[in-house]
Amino acid sequence: MPQVLSVCPSGVPVAFFPRNPICNVEIFKMQFPGDPPRERFVVLKAWEGLL
Repeated sequence: MPQVLSVCPSGVPVAFFPRNPICNVEIFKMQFPGDPPRERFVVLKAWEGLL
């Protein structure tokens, strides 16, 4: 499972996958403020949809 290893220039956490870091986490932060577990889950599901 991906882990939050760094932050984007905007300060948004970045989940680093095997090859691609993603910085679109802020979209889900706006949808789920203060709810990191669900936010991360939604990001992962969205990423899976791109594979």
